[in-house]
Amino acid sequence: MTPGARIKAVIDLLDCMENDGAPVDRLISTYFRSRRYAGSKDRKMITGQVYDILRARAALDWWIVQTKGEESVGEGPVTSRERVLAALLIINDETVEAVTDLFKVGGTYGPVPLDEGESTLVEALSGKSLLDPAQTPDVRANYPAWLTPSLSRVFGEQLEAEMSALNTRATLDLRVNMLKPSADHVKDVLAAQGVETLPTTISPWGLRSLGHQRIDHLKAMQDGLVEVQDEGSQIIALLVGAKSGMRVVDYCAGGGGKTLALAAAMENKGYIFALDTSEKRLSGLPPRLKRARAHNVELQVLSEKDNLWEQAHEGEFDRVLVDAPCSGLGAWRRNPGARWRLTMQDIEQHAIRQGEILERVAGLVRPGGRLVYATCSLLAEENEDVIAGFIKAHPEFSPVPVRQIWAETLGAIKGAGPCPGDGEFLLLTPAQNGTDGFFTAILERRG
Repeated sequence: MTPGARIKAVIDLLDCMENDGAPVDRLISTYFRSRRYAGSKDRKMITGQVYDILRARAALDWWIVQTKGEESVGEGPVTSRERVLAALLIINDETVEAVTDLFKVGGTYGPVPLDEGESTLVEALSGKSLLDPAQTPDVRANYPAWLTPSLSRVFGEQLEAEMSALNTRATLDLRVNMLKPSADHVKDVLAAQGVETLPTTISPWGLRSLGHQRIDHLKAMQDGLVEVQDEGSQIIALLVGAKSGMRVVDYCAGGGGKTLALAAAMENKGYIFALDTSEKRLSGLPPRLKRARAHNVELQVLSEKDNLWEQAHEGEFDRVLVDAPCSGLGAWRRNPGARWRLTMQDIEQHAIRQGEILERVAGLVRPGGRLVYATCSLLAEENEDVIAGFIKAHPEFSPVPVRQIWAETLGAIKGAGPCPGDGEFLLLTPAQNGTDGFFTAILERRG
């Protein structure tokens, strides 16, 4: 592809993201699937430019708005073309002449030439630095300004640092399948296959890749030695405290990443029910179970209209994990475009749904058993507030402090790091822990 064609692809992808709520990696994959002529170098450069723009969108928009003479971001529409122009000048440090040349090609394979307004914008943005003292924290840290009160409630003075960390590139973490050889052996196997790793600092199951290469084609993956799973997600599975012989529910199992981790923790002894309301989401789990040699898992598609399955299994389970659907704010490193589609109404709807799910699962937990609630959100509205509402309605459940859980579940495991929290609940963030953002609450049901 020519340089101009690559720029046009970036613009097309950004336009696509304005109209499609799918994760950015899925949109990019779909885009290139119908454009086989794009080589690996083309795909890498286009993808990198898209992510760079998404991770700096607020600052780019701020400069565009300032240059166009509008009073605030959002007053006039900022186009994908304008964001690409700003990124070329401010992030890539291109010259005015170079940018103008990229837009001269036109036709099918290049962007249309600059109009008069765009030419003026290019001249004005030349030589600017991405960050400026006049920018507000939400602009510098690249998040919607309306989220500031909610985020300040959680992070206080650390807000900008925490949100800035969500603009960094996500790590590639692997979970070693403990039903197979040791982590040290797997590390050597991966190295022999060209993937250098280091042990994760908190999870005893984790290896962190030192690169970002594809690994799905590796024999280590095909043989079930490892699964891709963020270190924070591994920690949630560990905190469930699932042991051999237990009866465990993974209520919102989805693709089954935590189900696989629970099966390994239980050494294939006992029973795990992987539940979800979507048959499609569960459909990818059977081959992963086979590859991992996990034999103690039963899949069940739940009805969204009734809770007959839950009524039939009241009081049967030692552990119930609810990895609740949420805003996904903690995963913004992986899906940076999602922050601009989120609304307060979305958050409120998630909180209602989360409360409904907890209400459905409460009866599954036996006396003395535990309910583990987790989200990949950092907002109290989806975390502490939901738990507070649930406990008010169900006083038979009470939180177990995270340090106590840590001592019980990870304290004796070789390679486990120190407990990263000191309160009733655990909050993991990229800034503090190097993981995706996760919240976990462990509630015990009294007899």
